[in-house]
Amino acid sequence: MKTKVFTIILCMYLLSCTEKITIEDVLHTDSNEYWQFYTGQYYGPSYIKFHKNNTSNNVSIEDGKFINRNPAKWSISKDSILTWDINKFDIVEYNDKVVILYNQCKDGFDGKIVSGFIYLVKGTIDNVRREPGYYGYKRELHPEKYRKQ
Repeated sequence: MKTKVFTIILCMYLLSCTEKITIEDVLHTDSNEYWQFYTGQYYGPSYIKFHKNNTSNNVSIEDGKFINRNPAKWSISKDSILTWDINKFDIVEYNDKVVILYNQCKDGFDGKIVSGFIYLVKGTIDNVRREPGYYGYKRELHPEKYRKQ
């Protein structure tokens, strides 16, 4: 009985000592890393670097190098809201490879409320991912592959 109690206490102690990685640590990109922005409405390539000084850059990849564009500030509140430039996103889930955000805003064309999930997927300059539009164009070019059988 004493061994069981000791084992349970030891397990609780070890589990409480594991350090959870913060969203800030996850978002920071090393020199060869980027986040690729995926959403259901946007088809163009969008690569982002988040820096430790709470700035970010949209980047393009040219000749195997990052070209910084559009600097912006970012921060995260205690209730898991990412403020990024003028936008605010709820942080739904994250790990060191993927961040899921939720956004709700007014559409610039007709003023309707638009909402949806945004996926940031980490990549490296050595292994550039396909842009979001690739998958939409693939379906348009080969609709027969997606028909129900």
